Amino acid sequence: MSNLILQLTNIFQFFLTLLKKYLIISTVPNIFEENCYVKSAVALLLAAIFTVLFTQPAIGVSDDNRTTRRLNYDPVYVLTPHQHLENAIVITDVYTQDDVDYYNYEMDHDYVTAQNPYTHRIGDASLQYNCHSYAWIYQSTNNPVWYEIPKNSDFFNCANSYIPISGSITIGDILLYVEDIGDDDYEIKHSAVVVSTDGTASNTILVSKWGTYGLYEHKIYTGHPYTSYGIFYYHVSSTHNLSYTYTGSAVAHVVSCSCGKTIF
Repeated sequence: MSNLILQLTNIFQFFLTLLKKYLIISTVPNIFEENCYVKSAVALLLAAIFTVLFTQPAIGVSDDNRTTRRLNYDPVYVLTPHQHLENAIVITDVYTQDDVDYYNYEMDHDYVTAQNPYTHRIGDASLQYNCHSYAWIYQSTNNPVWYEIPKNSDFFNCANSYIPISGSITIGDILLYVEDIGDDDYEIKHSAVVVSTDGTASNTILVSKWGTYGLYEHKIYTGHPYTSYGIFYYHVSSTHNLSYTYTGSAVAHVVSCSCGKTIF
């Protein structure tokens, strides 16, 4: 606020100079030039006007500043099927009910519309888990892990556990949305799980977590925020049976897969 007052004071002084120079108002009272209290009062008045004109509180939510929220978290590990430890976090902060209502409304308003009849929210907004954690680690709204798949990750390297596919889609397959950044390289942007399909992309329904927003059902190409990205398709081997364990400061899979490894 003090910086705003200083900036507005300088603006006020600038316009005062223009008035004296171009409108030949040489009798401007010295009180405006010499009295810092008057300058500050005028600056505060201008700040109040700016606040009223340009600041609109979110409807139905508290007036906290979500954009500058600092999150508390604990570092944990995710054990991949290939026995590789990946860094993840457990966020210890939680949304207030006002936060949940706000973020549910915001995304529902944009995507749960008549134009997107297959898009439905099935889980509330949450800080605790993201799309990758939901799709690849633990498909539950009780999932407490936030996980980002790093580039050159060992996550997909367990033989026959995650199989790239280009043919028919089956329930349980996972779609990886990626952005092409050139030179045959890409950035991973989103993950989603197939929950209903007749084997074709046009008749497939996915479930995915949208960042810190809610958990949604949607089509592959429409009705969600990730429509501009390319897609890789993965089949999870039927003998690759994932369950989830969270104990203290460690997160791990209990895995039995067709690559011959059982991990506890």
